[in-house]
Amino acid sequence: QLGQSLLESAFGNTKSNLEDYKLIFLKGYLCGLALIKNSQVYELLLSEHFKDQGITKSIVENYL
Repeated sequence: QLGQSLLESAFGNTKSNLEDYKLIFLKGYLCGLALIKNSQVYELLLSEHFKDQGITKSIVENYL
């Protein structure tokens, strides 16, 4: 319930399952959260420290 609440606050009210969300790591550091379905990134939420690093949906998809 708490996890769903956090996801809704980040991405809005969505009908996606929790297993569709993946944590994104860069060199061992948690840098964000992505909504992934069928190997496509639909939403990408980056932490403050990584927002200006040029990480895009297409870059994340290349590493799936």
